[in-house]
Amino acid sequence: RPSDNWALRCAYWLLFEHEYFHFQTEIAATRHEVLTRELKTYERLFQDGHASWLEESMANARAY
Repeated sequence: RPSDNWALRCAYWLLFEHEYFHFQTEIAATRHEVLTRELKTYERLFQDGHASWLEESMANARAY
């Protein structure tokens, strides 16, 4: 039905924007690693519980 189609499109774009923020974060970390030759930047961010929580919150805010 049209109402279902609208809801699915909204859900699709919400998820897309959320994941796009994660993609942008990974690109930024990779650039930092290349420029500084510090190859554990994103790994440390990924392991840090507070940083992971913050990235997830920012991805949700971006999607919203």
